[in-house]
Amino acid sequence: MTSEKVFIVDATGVIYRSYFGIKGMTNLKGQSTNGIFGFIRSFKRLLQDFSPSHIVAIFDPIDGK
Repeated sequence: MTSEKVFIVDATGVIYRSYFGIKGMTNLKGQSTNGIFGFIRSFKRLLQDFSPSHIVAIFDPIDGK
């Protein structure tokens, strides 16, 4: 019997938390990269710690619907 682990992630929340929680990360053009860095780091940690069979990332819609 195979046990599947499905994780549902509030991707917008992770990016928001990372953007304000990690300071001073920019690329060569001066654009902020802390949000995407934290998002990727969180996903890597989730994979390493829990080995889910599936991950669903939910983003807030642009138009609010």
